[in-house]
Amino acid sequence: MEDELDPIYERRRSRRRIFAYLVLLLLCIGVIVLWFSRITVADNFIRSELAKRNVSASYEIVDIGFRKQIIRNLVIGDPQAPDLTADLVEIGNSLGTEGAGIDWVRARGVKAYGRLKDGKLSFGALDKFSDPEDDSPLALPDISLVVEKGQMRIDTDYGAIGLALNGSGNLHDGFSGELAALTREMALGGCTTSGASYFGEIAINDRKPRLKGPLRLPIVKCPDLDLAAQDMGIQLSVELGQDFTSWTGDAGIRGGPLRFADFGAKTTQSTIGFKGDLKGSSGDINL
Repeated sequence: MEDELDPIYERRRSRRRIFAYLVLLLLCIGVIVLWFSRITVADNFIRSELAKRNVSASYEIVDIGFRKQIIRNLVIGDPQAPDLTADLVEIGNSLGTEGAGIDWVRARGVKAYGRLKDGKLSFGALDKFSDPEDDSPLALPDISLVVEKGQMRIDTDYGAIGLALNGSGNLHDGFSGELAALTREMALGGCTTSGASYFGEIAINDRKPRLKGPLRLPIVKCPDLDLAAQDMGIQLSVELGQDFTSWTGDAGIRGGPLRFADFGAKTTQSTIGFKGDLKGSSGDINL
């Protein structure tokens, strides 16, 4: 009797084994199909998210992997006047118990365009990716960032500012790079400056950005104060708070000629120590 049952049992076990192999084969085929169609899947997802936010964008997906994604020729906003463009963006991610997270970003040839109006900074279409009801303080993300040939233009009621940045490191601690800022003309507090420029170092330690370098003011005019100066150089060192709403630092001022009312000097030299927040600033000056 047992001899009669054994062949039946063996046939059933063989069928189950074949079925398991078929399921495994189908799963493998499915994974392979998904892998080779991952760019299409990712593209459809990205377009869906952009449409949900009513954001116009164009891009080229170079590669989508488990730990790295590469996008080229990114344009966000009106193609004729985009809010952001980038030649290359690489994103490194990881999977954990809390889901997927971004570990690092490398960006090359980035150009961003912002507007400062009534004390609020806007980047056009990029604003749609943030929560309008989130009033938490500005904070840097805990990721490593590499920026190559980054540029930004910010239009304000006081004039336009052009920025250039190259640097790398973790944005919470360890980022360092070079920052340049240029303006053709700025009008603020009854004073105007022409051709102002800053070329210096930027570093982030303990989430606090620090700027150090020379600020040059070729022409300064303050008609209401009866003040005028030329060729002023300011050796600036300033540290911002973690939420960018406070600052402390010092500035060594040297240059001239300087004229204030009936007083005039061919050269002037002084040191200023300062600290403050959005409510106001205070400091000491040594002439």
